Amino acid sequence: MILKDYQKNKIMQFLSNKIPKVKCPVCSNTKLSLSEEVFTCVGFSNSLADRDIGELPVIAATCTHCAYVLFLSAIMIGIIKTDGTWATEDDEAEGSQQVSNDVPGNPDGNVPDGRALDTIV
Repeated sequence: MILKDYQKNKIMQFLSNKIPKVKCPVCSNTKLSLSEEVFTCVGFSNSLADRDIGELPVIAATCTHCAYVLFLSAIMIGIIKTDGTWATEDDEAEGSQQVSNDVPGNPDGNVPDGRALDTIV
């Protein structure tokens, strides 16, 4: 599913609050391109018959210089609820997700001017 605008804003708010000076851990480039979809990392099992493998929903951020891919937890960001369902705009209004606006660096929770979703500078 392609992310909706309120979900993209939630990602930007999370990054702004938690990682205000985000950079690639490999080359230190400061421009990362965010996916517009949620991906799933699937747990490993030695048995092909094992259908009870865990999954972790993630947002991919790709370095625009070296192509390193950084995965961010969609649950911690608040895009996906802990029960595996999609968070909605109503959930956001009720404040039921994990993202907090009281993190140092951006106490009002607004996305800084000049930041686009597809490129984080």
